[in-house]
Amino acid sequence: MALAIVVDNTKTKIDLFEKDVWKFEELGVETPITKSDYQLNFSRIEQHWLKITAKKFINLMALTRSHSALTSYVSSINYFSKTLKNHSRSNSVKDISRELVLCYMTDLKKAGLSNATRKHHVLNIKLFIELANRESWLSIKNSNIIYSEDIPRVPKSLPRFIPESVMTQLNQHINMFEPPVMRLLLVLQECGMRISELLTLKRNCLIADNDGDYFLYTNQAKMNKEHTIPITIETYNVFNEQMEYVNSIYGKSCEWLFPMELKSSSNKNNLRAGMPYKTRTIIEQINRVADTAKIIGDNGEIFHFTTHMFRHTVGTRMINNGVPQHIIQRYLGHETPVMTSTYAHIMDSTMKREFAKFKGVMVDVAGNIIDSESIARDISLGADNVDAQWLKRHISAQALPNGLCAMPVVQTCDKANACLTCGNFRTDSR
Repeated sequence: MALAIVVDNTKTKIDLFEKDVWKFEELGVETPITKSDYQLNFSRIEQHWLKITAKKFINLMALTRSHSALTSYVSSINYFSKTLKNHSRSNSVKDISRELVLCYMTDLKKAGLSNATRKHHVLNIKLFIELANRESWLSIKNSNIIYSEDIPRVPKSLPRFIPESVMTQLNQHINMFEPPVMRLLLVLQECGMRISELLTLKRNCLIADNDGDYFLYTNQAKMNKEHTIPITIETYNVFNEQMEYVNSIYGKSCEWLFPMELKSSSNKNNLRAGMPYKTRTIIEQINRVADTAKIIGDNGEIFHFTTHMFRHTVGTRMINNGVPQHIIQRYLGHETPVMTSTYAHIMDSTMKREFAKFKGVMVDVAGNIIDSESIARDISLGADNVDAQWLKRHISAQALPNGLCAMPVVQTCDKANACLTCGNFRTDSR
């Protein structure tokens, strides 16, 4: 029996290598439910020897790499095949050289690709050449032909947030969207989630605490971890309305919070009914409305949306409202402060306000000058970094009519309304 299984698996692999189109499921790689590309296509690789090597490479990388990584590898090899055809003498493995790599990098630049995209392609081909040589798929005299200085430098990313004037226009035309998409957009601009995480929310994604406050529970596939954030009662009501909507169509049979409807807009049966929306479907709908409603950006042209802009916008709003960066990092589920800093754009109006704050020094009731950073540390003292309560308390700042309270959030105030004589009271000239 064991021998039969081995023979069958070997035959399956042979059959796979004879095809130019591979389904991800044949490689044992899961396609994200919000993605539209279910297969890898090798037909654009013109050199037979390169195509065979590319298939061996993808077959090996599929053991440890994701759907998006494998797609990126094939794209890079497609570009490399085109360079090989246009710049080599014999179109053979003997032409793989330092000179060919330089031609490859030039072709990528001429194609108008961004530095970030070119960096991915160069690194992919570097890995491909080195692995092909190591595994003896190709005989290359010198596989060390791409150097560190060849990797395009990626300039520091600027936040791609949606200007408030554009967001206002979008919300003025929010009723132009189908009801589920309208609710999805309201959640997106409030919570700043990755679109893939929002589209794959399940109906049991909300939890409540003893105070009657609500939290959104998600699974961050990119970071492979669970994540919980506090939400407002208004956002909870949007979620609740969507749950009732799904119940009215599917009853209890659908596990997804944002499933596609039974009928398409043209009243045809929807083949993906009950499954989550595709990312592409959502962004196409948003930009269709932007075009129809003439939603204008700061440059006077129709604004082009991407779903990730909403995430940048939430981060930008939070930092301009004075939320500390480490709180934003926790709220957005970032692993490092560097990731959060990409989203954090300090607006001119905020800089002006902070300069005014600098001119008005913060003091305690005894007249001692207080560092504003120490207030944040005092407030967070004793809080549990992995507790959703911590995040809830920090986003809802402990503001007082005449200043701030520096008491740790986990402690109880025994001063009642005697703030002006309390040692935890902080204020400035404002």
